[in-house]
Amino acid sequence: MIKKLFLNTKINATNDELSDEPKPDKTPKKSKLLDKNIEANYSNCRNYCSIMKFPLTMMRILGLYHRKNDPFYLKIYPLSVIVILWLSFARTFSLYGFWYGKSDEFSVNLVYKIIINLWCFITVFNATIIYINQEIYSRENQLIHDLSYFLDNHCDDKRRKRLRKKIILFFILGALVGILNSTAGAASLFGPDFIFKAFSSFLAPFHESQWAKESIPYKILNCIILSYTSFFWVLTIDYYLSHCDILTFIFENFNKDFRELINNNILVTNKRPNGDQSGYELEENFDSLRKKQLQICKIINQLDKCYKHSIGMSLIVYITIVLLLLYVMSDWNGNCINGIMSFLYPFWTINGGIILLLIVVFATRVHEKAIGILDDLLEVDIEEFTNSLCFKINMMINKLKYSEMSLTAFGIIEIDKQFILTVLGTLLSYFIVIYELKGGNSNTTACDQNSNSTNF
Repeated sequence: MIKKLFLNTKINATNDELSDEPKPDKTPKKSKLLDKNIEANYSNCRNYCSIMKFPLTMMRILGLYHRKNDPFYLKIYPLSVIVILWLSFARTFSLYGFWYGKSDEFSVNLVYKIIINLWCFITVFNATIIYINQEIYSRENQLIHDLSYFLDNHCDDKRRKRLRKKIILFFILGALVGILNSTAGAASLFGPDFIFKAFSSFLAPFHESQWAKESIPYKILNCIILSYTSFFWVLTIDYYLSHCDILTFIFENFNKDFRELINNNILVTNKRPNGDQSGYELEENFDSLRKKQLQICKIINQLDKCYKHSIGMSLIVYITIVLLLLYVMSDWNGNCINGIMSFLYPFWTINGGIILLLIVVFATRVHEKAIGILDDLLEVDIEEFTNSLCFKINMMINKLKYSEMSLTAFGIIEIDKQFILTVLGTLLSYFIVIYELKGGNSNTTACDQNSNSTNF
């Protein structure tokens, strides 16, 4: 009986193999975490959306954030805001007199116009980069899923809450700066002429006409453009800093797990594991962490793809702004800088310097955390372990030493500690040279005046 049942089962199995009908696939399909068209939502990016809920809501209201699968009418709003801000670059014509030789004077007012143009340009440029990443290349969605995978699976809730509070603090401070700028623009609607002149150049060159000083709709439109530009300016910076901070947080958790393996009195104290099974288990744990480290390093590459153009252009613009401001500030006197400009110029100088430091320091922290386990690996005593484990440790040391695990500017310049020193050295050297040259010119002028008075 049992033999007959076995033969029937074997015949049925053979018939199934020879049949042409497709068999239903009973194996569960694997979710493609890195699918380009997949969208960030609360089901598959739970912890990321929890951390970034308030920032993304604020950005969505202003038109800085959207999803690829949003309806068309929801995509029109952010696109329209960006197009209007680009069209408002008619203010560039306010430099017409200087470019075409009508004014040869490199005055404080001219520096002010150049700074306004550069500030608005970098703001709209960064917003456009974010829109392109979200809509065309889907790089933003892939980056969000990569970050969310490690936040969901490899980080504890207590530290995630601290990270969430820190990121919310970034955006609250950014919102306060945007509100401050918007309030100053609103004050210029009905304030004195010198305040209107300082905050009305966002629709230049029309602000120089007499009708612009009396037209309330014109002033309101100018205030709206100023408000959107201000919020776009700070929120694009906060969004970049938040992603850098999340990636740094992931590396900190990974480095903690790796140090626990390295410093468990097995790898660093010449104690051979007890038995072959412990040795295999140790090598398996090392392989698991090494693969995880490779996955996290891919996020650096994805983050660099999203922000390398934004970082590069921001560095160029903000360094230019700071150098122009230092040029003006080095010749400070009551005749050149007075009124509200005596407040705006120092404020912008400090502001530009802080933004430069934030962009560079947060990118440098990513690089430092990525190679943070190098010192611990160098302490490993590999003499008594298997050749396979020794080879893997040496290979990981070489990767950490010589691979490019850092954010870049335009994909060319790596941002690390040396780059910070380069930027600070450039700004300091420029300020010293300009200050000495202007000091020499002022002394020469004073000597000429004394000699002229003596001759008289």
